[in-house]
Amino acid sequence: MANFPASVIELAKRKASELESFETTAALAAKRHKSKEQEEAEQLVDSFLEQFQQIPLATLAPQEAITRVQQLKQQLLDSSDNPIVRSLLPAALKHQ
Repeated sequence: MANFPASVIELAKRKASELESFETTAALAAKRHKSKEQEEAEQLVDSFLEQFQQIPLATLAPQEAITRVQQLKQQLLDSSDNPIVRSLLPAALKHQ
């Protein structure tokens, strides 16, 4: 290999292996972090839906029902900095 000493080639192989190992470790850490965000988002959305189901829509005046749903959405907006939930909120807020 271009007349490089065997020790240089061996060192290069070790360094390449270390870099590959680092990239794999970083990817796994990012995946775990993403999973935590997804888990939190699912919990927040589940909570929102449970609260929504408790609103007696059939017995409320239309404006009161709208107000209650808007309050739930605002509570979710105020209480969450989860990027997944935040990405859902602009679409939901357009339908107010």
